[in-house]
Amino acid sequence: MQFEPFQDRLSRDIRNDLSATIGTVLDQLDLSEAQEVADRYLSRDIKSYYKDYQISFVEICYQFDVTSSQSLFFVVMITR
Repeated sequence: MQFEPFQDRLSRDIRNDLSATIGTVLDQLDLSEAQEVADRYLSRDIKSYYKDYQISFVEICYQFDVTSSQSLFFVVMITR
């Protein structure tokens, strides 16, 4: 199995919860809310493909300049 938000409920929940943080991330120029959501799921006993998606989401965000809304928009689009 793989991370598939259109066919798997947990995948969809993870994607939606991480995506829901983007407004705050852009408004406050701070990724801590996205990290908190990821940490909440990462602390659970879930399959590695769920964890890989979340780690990738947060790592990609940190690689971009959080002061640039264009960069964060790009991050959101490539992780969906």
